[in-house]
Amino acid sequence: MRKQRTRQHQIEDLGFNHVERQILYAGFTINRITHNDYGYDATVYTYNKQWEISSFIFHIQLKSTDHILLSNDGKTVNFDLSKQDLELWLSGTNKLLLVIYDAQKEAAYYMDLQHYFKKEGVAFDKIKKFVRINIPTTQLLTPEVVKQIPNL
Repeated sequence: MRKQRTRQHQIEDLGFNHVERQILYAGFTINRITHNDYGYDATVYTYNKQWEISSFIFHIQLKSTDHILLSNDGKTVNFDLSKQDLELWLSGTNKLLLVIYDAQKEAAYYMDLQHYFKKEGVAFDKIKKFVRINIPTTQLLTPEVVKQIPNL
C-alpha cells in the first residue's frame, strides 16, 4: 500500500495557508520551518511604512484541527500546552504567537503567549505536565491584527 495523505496533513496545510495569507495581506513575509521543527512552525519578518525590513521578527506555532475545543459558553477556545513546549516559548526573546486553526470554520485564533502568561500570573514551576489556556473567540487572526503585532 502506498503512503496516503491524511486529513490531518490536509488541515495542517490549510491552516498554514490561512495564516500565511493573513501575514502577506498585512504586508509582512513568512518563512515556514519545514524540517527539524523544534518548537516553531514559522518566522515572520516585518516591514516599516517605507517597506524597509524591520528588526522586529516573531515566531508562530500553529495547531490545526477539525475538532476545536470550545468552552461551554462558546466564548473561548481551550487548548492544552505542554510544559516542555512552554519552557522554550516563554524563555525566548522574540514574540511567539500560538495560532489554533479551526478547519471546520476556516478561522484562526491567536494568543501572544508571553503576554498571556505575564497577565495571568501563571507560575511556570507550578505546571506539572500541561496547562490549559483559553483563547477568546474574538481573537481572530486577521491582517489588521498582524499589522499591530510589532506594537504590542
